[in-house]
Amino acid sequence: MFSQQVHLLQCPYCNSAMTVHLSASIICQNNHTFDLSRQGYLNVLTRPFKGNYDKSLFAARQRMITLEGLYAPLVEQIRTIIYEHMAVMTGPKVLDAGCGEGSLLHQIVRDTPMTGFGIDIAKEGIAAAAAQYTDQLWIVGDLSCSPYQAKVFDVILNLFSPSNYGEFNRLLTEDG
Repeated sequence: MFSQQVHLLQCPYCNSAMTVHLSASIICQNNHTFDLSRQGYLNVLTRPFKGNYDKSLFAARQRMITLEGLYAPLVEQIRTIIYEHMAVMTGPKVLDAGCGEGSLLHQIVRDTPMTGFGIDIAKEGIAAAAAQYTDQLWIVGDLSCSPYQAKVFDVILNLFSPSNYGEFNRLLTEDG
C-alpha cells in the first residue's frame, strides 16, 4: 500500500516529497530514510516517545470496540455522515489521527470505497493495527511533525486522543 500512496507523504524533517526505495524504505529528496517494518507499518517519529502504552492496553481496547461493539452506534453515525458528503469526494481518504490499535478506523472504512490511514505516536498500537488490519496504511508518527502532504484527506477522525486543529486544517481537502 505504501507504494500506491507514497505521493501523499512528506518528510517529517524537511517536508520534501517521499518515494519508495527498494520496497523496504521510504526516502525523501534529502535522503532522510524511514524503513517499513516487517509488520507493514512505517515509523516516522523524529524524536523518542515514552508513553504508558502497552500491548495489553491496545488488546483490551480492541476487544471493547470490536467484540463487545461498545462504539457500534458511533461507527454507524460516522459512516452515515461520511456517506452524506461522499458526492464531493473521489475515492475518499480518511485519516484517523490517534488511531490506537486501528479497530475504529477499520470498522468505519471496511466494505466502502474509502481508504483508511491511521497515525498514532504509540508504536505498540500501530504494530497491533498493522498486524490485524492489512488493508489500511499505518504510521507511527506525531502530528506536530506530520508525514503527510497538505490537502490530501477528505475526512479526519480524532476520537480519543489529543488534537492538532491547525494541522487538521492543513491536511483537509477544500471539501473535507
